[in-house]
Amino acid sequence: MSADRPVVISGRTLRFWTLIGIAWICLAVIAYLSLVPRSMEVRASDLIGRGRTPSIKVIRGVFKALEHVLAYGAATALLIKAYPSRPIWSIVALLSTYSAVLEALQVFSPGRHPGIGGVIWSSLGAVAAGWAMSKLQSDAGAGGTANRP
Repeated sequence: MSADRPVVISGRTLRFWTLIGIAWICLAVIAYLSLVPRSMEVRASDLIGRGRTPSIKVIRGVFKALEHVLAYGAATALLIKAYPSRPIWSIVALLSTYSAVLEALQVFSPGRHPGIGGVIWSSLGAVAAGWAMSKLQSDAGAGGTANRP
C-alpha cells in the first residue's frame, strides 16, 4: 500500500469516518450533559459564582445561552460536514428537535427543569451554524469568489 493513498473503507476515506465518529460523539456528549443530574452538572456559568445580584444573574444567563448556542452550532457544523449529501435544513431541523426532546427528558433528571429557553438557544445555534455552512458551501461552489467584486 502506498503511503500517499488514503485508507478507504466502504468507499469513504478514514478521515471521513473519523469526522462521522466525532459528530456522533458530540451528540452523545450533548445528551449526557443535558440529562446529568444537577448535582453532577458543571457549567461555565458556575465559574462566575452564586451571587444573587441582578448583574450576576444576567451574566450567568448569558453564559448558559452561549453554552447552548456553541454546543449545537458545533454539532450542526460537524454533521453537515459528515453528511454532505443531506440537506442542511434537515440537519438543522433534526438538531432542533433533538434539543427539544432532551429538554423534555430533563423532567426525569433530579434537580433539572426543562425550559423553552434551552430549546430556543440550542435551535439558534443550529440555525446559525446551518446558515454559516451554507454560505461557506455556496462560496466554495462559486470558486470562493461569490462575495468579491
